[in-house]
Amino acid sequence: MSGYLIGFIFSAVAAVLISLVALAYLEAQLVRCFMSLGCTDNKPLTVLLLMLCGYLLIAGLLALFARRTFNSRLGTAFLLNVAPLVAIIVLHFLWMQYNDLARKRDLTLAIQTAIRDAPAIHLGELYVKKVDAPHGGVTVFVHVPFTVERTVQARSLNILATSNEESPDVRYSSNPECNSGFGRPPYGFHIVDREYNEPPIPSYLSGPKIVSEQLDPGRQYYLLRELHFSNSRCRVLDYQDFDPKQLNVALNATATRQRLEER
Repeated sequence: MSGYLIGFIFSAVAAVLISLVALAYLEAQLVRCFMSLGCTDNKPLTVLLLMLCGYLLIAGLLALFARRTFNSRLGTAFLLNVAPLVAIIVLHFLWMQYNDLARKRDLTLAIQTAIRDAPAIHLGELYVKKVDAPHGGVTVFVHVPFTVERTVQARSLNILATSNEESPDVRYSSNPECNSGFGRPPYGFHIVDREYNEPPIPSYLSGPKIVSEQLDPGRQYYLLRELHFSNSRCRVLDYQDFDPKQLNVALNATATRQRLEER
């Protein structure tokens, strides 16, 4: 029993350390792949297999030590030594499944809330502000003013709001070189309480800016999108013929209901 216990304790410590190293390595690889816009090699799988082989080697050596020192059964000791890593993997998998179910439940509740909030939200007329970017190119700030009849959740706006800004039918400039760009935030809108002519969050962040999780009646709010045209040769003058009426931002409660039914 002493041999089994010693092997189990040391292999458990090794399992925790290897798991932490593996998670840190995968996170670093994820960042590297994100910065390089994708990964095509199978290096992470090879490294993880080497880590697994190293752990099995440690478990085998501990089992052999227990066999020679305490006359423990080699097979039983090895299985006990491998058990901590198996338990960690199983617990991690269960935790991921729990988080996935929790996210789905949270999204379902948010969609239901958005459907209830839709009649209380009133959008105004869309307008844009165009400015030259500091390092070349142009940024177009799309504003959609709105008010609410009662307190609503800010998340409801991003669930309900739809936009045609990426439609090929929308022409931003008569100059083809200035007609392609990208929007921020990547999904949804900033929800702010004032007009903007500069990015509301730093350029290295891509998430939405939300003035408050709950929006109250009696205040003016805006749905905001930043359209970045990064061609350094383009200036605001290249977008003088842009007609904001080409853009259409609306609250689509019907599509939101269908999305809820499909879940």
